[in-house]
Amino acid sequence: MATLSQRHVLSTSLRSQKLSNNHILLFQRVVRLSQHLHLLIPLVRSSALRQEEEQLRARLEATEDELRRGNASKGRMNEMWGVVGQRTALKAREGMETGGEGKEWAIVDEEGL
Repeated sequence: MATLSQRHVLSTSLRSQKLSNNHILLFQRVVRLSQHLHLLIPLVRSSALRQEEEQLRARLEATEDELRRGNASKGRMNEMWGVVGQRTALKAREGMETGGEGKEWAIVDEEGL
């Protein structure tokens, strides 16, 4: 059960990181496109920004700043790695207490981790 849980945490964290990277790339493409959109459409060239467009621009800039900082995704990633470390240490302790030779790798100290 612990192995299944550990596999799930690892696969979820990797998938989360991939999706986060894809999101950042797509966001950057949208921002670049929106920066040059006024040049592509003649009608837009002569019109001023509306209130909704200005609000959207502010939200996009705020989102971009948040993604650059990446505090939320890094925090979640660190939390997941902490769970993996705890489970590994617990498994290693259980193996030492039973005295049996485990077939799996066991990490018992921070340096080994």
